[in-house]
Amino acid sequence: MAPEPSSSEAVASSPSLIAAALKRSRHDLKNPLSQILGFLDFLDEGLSDLKDMAPQEALTDIRQVTHNALARLEDRFEAENIQDARRGMRALIGELGDAALTLQNQSDALKQKLRGIASQDADEIRGDLERVSGAARDFEDVVDRRLGEILNLLAGESGSIQESPDRLQDAPPEESDIAVREGQATILIVDDMDANRELLRRRLEAQQYRVELAEHGEIALRMLESVSVDLILLDLMMPVLNGFETLRRLKDDPRTRDIPVIMLSHADDSENVVECIRLGANDFLPQPFNPTVLLARMDASLATKRLADLRQASGLLYTDKGTLDVDNPAYISRKADAELTEKLEAGELCYLLTSRQMGKSSLMARSVKRLREAGVQALVVDLTALGLNLSCEQWFGGVAIQLGRQAGIEDEVDDFWMDKERLSPALRFIRALEDVVVPQGGQETVIFFDEIDIVRSLPFDASEFFGAVRSVHNAGQSSNGGSRVNFCLLGVATPTELIDDSTLMPFNIGARIELSDFPFDVSSVLARGFASLSLAPMQILERVFYWTNGHPYLTQRLCRALSKINPIQSLEQVDQQCAELFLGATARESDDNLLFVSTLLTSRAEWAQGVLSIYRRALEGDTAIRDEEPAVLERLRLVGLLKRDGGHWRMRNRIYQRVFDAEWVERVLSFGPLGSGPREQ
Repeated sequence: MAPEPSSSEAVASSPSLIAAALKRSRHDLKNPLSQILGFLDFLDEGLSDLKDMAPQEALTDIRQVTHNALARLEDRFEAENIQDARRGMRALIGELGDAALTLQNQSDALKQKLRGIASQDADEIRGDLERVSGAARDFEDVVDRRLGEILNLLAGESGSIQESPDRLQDAPPEESDIAVREGQATILIVDDMDANRELLRRRLEAQQYRVELAEHGEIALRMLESVSVDLILLDLMMPVLNGFETLRRLKDDPRTRDIPVIMLSHADDSENVVECIRLGANDFLPQPFNPTVLLARMDASLATKRLADLRQASGLLYTDKGTLDVDNPAYISRKADAELTEKLEAGELCYLLTSRQMGKSSLMARSVKRLREAGVQALVVDLTALGLNLSCEQWFGGVAIQLGRQAGIEDEVDDFWMDKERLSPALRFIRALEDVVVPQGGQETVIFFDEIDIVRSLPFDASEFFGAVRSVHNAGQSSNGGSRVNFCLLGVATPTELIDDSTLMPFNIGARIELSDFPFDVSSVLARGFASLSLAPMQILERVFYWTNGHPYLTQRLCRALSKINPIQSLEQVDQQCAELFLGATARESDDNLLFVSTLLTSRAEWAQGVLSIYRRALEGDTAIRDEEPAVLERLRLVGLLKRDGGHWRMRNRIYQRVFDAEWVERVLSFGPLGSGPREQ
């Protein structure tokens, strides 16, 4: 037998490895013990409701064994020589192994006592006992594996400490199992241990918090791209992406840097605590934690965050006028976001013709950014900037110059335009695009024409403009090796109002993009600005959607007004604010959106009869309204009083239903524009 190394040789050969092994083992051993204590709290409550049982003594024994094991782990192990160290480690393995066996036996005995009892409570208790048993088995496994590694190190038999294979090699799931629930605030729990997540979830849901779950940092960061949370409880020791790196990335991202983060970990050495605070953590609680202390720390962090949110609510979260900044974290993505970019990249001409204040400009700005990031030359022309009192040549030239300015070649386009004065304005425009504006090296180009409905007010027929768009698009699609040229047309008009010549019309070869209202399930970010001290923000937002049904402008404006009320203590306050903004006697003439709907119908007499006859049927409760003639369908899309749902047309929201009621319909049909005099009886 080979002689054992001296204590100085063994310990000096790998002091850092032994220290790392001790730290790792302490963390991994405390984790299942903390889980046992947590589930014992739930068992205390559940078992006390079952009669003819005397479980408290058994629970007390389990709890005492667990606390003894934790106390033993807190002891600092020191030895003067390697023999003492090895003997001490073997003794510790024996003590903790006995504790694991005792925990397992006592848990099994309790499960035996529950046999034959059929009830929902008993089933839940059996589930918690199984979790205690599982944690006890995990504890026994860690005792054998982790402390055995230390014993080998002390004997000089191993040169490195390996991470647990089960903690490193598991492939990250594609998505976490997320359940959105009602509550005071949304808490994201990031922990790789199932039992830890379950314990925290049950504790927080009992306090009426909404809970999201993530198994490691990568999943959490992906979730935060689409889910709004108010606070993050973050584990430190995790596979794939540990707590340090997750925290760093959270605080580096302007979209997530203001979310409070509380670290929960058994690795509570002072250097870990200091590093987490340095990286931006709001707090650090060692495991096992006191639930009351955790809730108090959470409340303090949430209160601080709510005040910060309120300060920026009006300027950041709620934008009912203008274009939302492309990097604004409050932007709410809809189906059209992905659809528009995908179709444009695929070479499809797209058009988005819908009501005002639906978020067209914000959608366009984000699409432009995405296209440019993908290497596409994306150019934008706001046609209202060109003016109206222009000749056909001046107008076409203005569009070309604007595109040249966007592309950084304004002088080249201007020179080309002046040099080709013998060509017609439309042909000169086509040649300017194909020969100058569009890069000749193969780069794709997408041109956005915003406010396209302005052409209806030009002093000349704009059909040639749409014909030019169609011609350039088709030529770009069919060219061999040339640049692909594509277009997106945005505005407030029906296609036939813009052009009725099918040979020139680009709409019959393009893809219509439907811009829907905000879906409630992805709009939780809007709840962050409510100063609610006694009412859950998501309840307030749900009541907002009761009235607006996600209409972008109506939702944003109502949320902005509510963000200035502190506190909102009842849903009646939401109803009252909605009535003040939209349902008053003068709102139809003073609110921008309501005025748009009213003016659109009453100023186009040829529309009123067809559109309002269908709208009146919806007001009367007709749920079987299907697509009528195409022209009426297009007008309904533009006005926006109704929404298409599964082949039927239904009321769009309660605000429109109340403002544009049956009396208003009769008045428009009988007298034309509002304000023309009282209705005769």
